[in-house]
Amino acid sequence: MEMTSQDGSAGRPGAPAGDGRDGLVYPNNRRPTIERRRLPARTCCLAVVLTSLSVTLLWCSFYLYGSGRDGGTELLALAALTGIPGFYALWNLVGIKMRWPGYDNLAIFSDDVDLV
Repeated sequence: MEMTSQDGSAGRPGAPAGDGRDGLVYPNNRRPTIERRRLPARTCCLAVVLTSLSVTLLWCSFYLYGSGRDGGTELLALAALTGIPGFYALWNLVGIKMRWPGYDNLAIFSDDVDLV
């Protein structure tokens, strides 16, 4: 049988107001809710653009190498410069969205964080 205190909150007998089932005391008897996290839009767009640009530059550099033209090395270097941050941000955003262990922190994108 579950007992309620004078303010109507369920808990242990004689527990202070705001005491939940987990034994923690919350102010004004308000338990924390599970937050839905919205991924930062600017960071998502930048990650997708950098990754797409990197793949395009990589494809063009391989095409130039295969056809014997000059410029393949420069495009390969640009593909690496755009791909490293693009793939890194995309990997972290996918990890946050899929709630992989260790990827539950949006602090790496602190400028764009928007919690709902």
